[in-house]
Amino acid sequence: MGFRLYFLLIFLLVWAPVGAQAQELCPKRVGYIEKNALTRLVLPIVQDVYSRLGCETVFVDLPGRRGISAFNEERIDAELMRFRLVEDQYLAPFVRGKVPLIQLKSYFWKNPAMVDDHTKPFGYVKGLIWQENYAKGKPFNAFYNTQSMFKAYNTGQIAGFLASGPAITNAHQQQMIKPLPVAVELVKEAPLYHYASSAYRGFMDRFDRYVEANLPFTHISIDQHKVENIN
Repeated sequence: MGFRLYFLLIFLLVWAPVGAQAQELCPKRVGYIEKNALTRLVLPIVQDVYSRLGCETVFVDLPGRRGISAFNEERIDAELMRFRLVEDQYLAPFVRGKVPLIQLKSYFWKNPAMVDDHTKPFGYVKGLIWQENYAKGKPFNAFYNTQSMFKAYNTGQIAGFLASGPAITNAHQQQMIKPLPVAVELVKEAPLYHYASSAYRGFMDRFDRYVEANLPFTHISIDQHKVENIN
């Protein structure tokens, strides 16, 4: 009996911690921007990658600016996706994924029926740094998320807005936006990255290797929008 018990203890010591150690290496809480059209596409893919890497991570929806402050205050361990512009906002040590999730094109969109209407403002989402930078000093109204911005567009309160190509394609397919806006300016073309606390550098290496090997975001990166001069 003692001999069997000895080998049982050895087995538990060798194998039982493996799953626990893998879980400890995973970010425990990942923040993402709430009610965001692009998040709807990216979030389930990242959740699947985390699951395949053995993580039982909680994903937390937050307003754009609050996600940055939550990361800085260590209330979340990672952010789903950001442009490199965010790095000036991070106060806590971080690690950026070596492999971008998406090579994203973002546009200034206008309602084709309101081209000559100079009385209506345009919209941007507060907390998306590239949008805040573009809208500064221009006739733009701030919205807390793309969902509320699209509603304002649908009811004619704004004549256009800032958003990425995949977000508009998906919103149109889901009948969340009408009429279909026209891209009048390519505002930003840059990669989006996954970010985590520097304590999870080992996990980010595993995350990068999986993304590089499996290319789970390829279909989102396909953007065939054309910029039209309708001003």
